[in-house]
Amino acid sequence: MKNKLWAIPLGILVGLATYESPAKAALLTSYQFNGRGNWSIDGVGSNNTPVGTLDVSLPNCPLILPNCLTVEAAFLYSSLYIPTTTPTVVLDGTTYDANDFVALGSFLNLAAYRADVTSQVASKVGTGGGTFSFTVDSENPNNFIDGEILAVVYRSEERSVG
Repeated sequence: MKNKLWAIPLGILVGLATYESPAKAALLTSYQFNGRGNWSIDGVGSNNTPVGTLDVSLPNCPLILPNCLTVEAAFLYSSLYIPTTTPTVVLDGTTYDANDFVALGSFLNLAAYRADVTSQVASKVGTGGGTFSFTVDSENPNNFIDGEILAVVYRSEERSVG
């Protein structure tokens, strides 16, 4: 009798362990670029002030095309755990806050935000190649921010996507 009583709970446990539920996540397009170009992405995370540096690395332009690059889009991403407020991030002296960040979604105690920083990045990068550093001067609330990502999409006369 004891063996039969354990068979039912064990069967239920095995059934639950093998149950497949449909996926609840989906990928969404937040920006699309078609044409000749590429991207640069860098991330930083710490509770220091300043937080750290984000680098944009672009290919050098040949002498015959000295102005071969155009920044198409640049986005600053920030993530928080225990989100009680929209982050405030100071990037190279420019403050981005609730007026600039768009909430991308949250799950449990995590939340993600994105700010369009195209004009700031384009004005620093110009139309040439090289590595350009952007300092994350501060972030608030510092103890609840996981970090930042700077993603830059650029058009190039010298590079092809894919």
